[in-house]
Amino acid sequence: MAQTAIYSHGSPGVDGGSDRQTVDGDTPLTDALLDQFSVYYLVSVLAVRALEEARRQRALAEAG
Repeated sequence: MAQTAIYSHGSPGVDGGSDRQTVDGDTPLTDALLDQFSVYYLVSVLAVRALEEARRQRALAEAG
């Protein structure tokens, strides 16, 4: 698995540890949700295209 870099916007040494812990704890969940959303989006787009093609094929079969 790839590790992501964590950047702190605060000054070094000024409570940077707790900020990093919060950001690091949220990153895997956020990445997983983004991956899941992208897969659902891709599946949805493919399903719509397949439905459009099926309707087109049915219209051609009924016409000819």
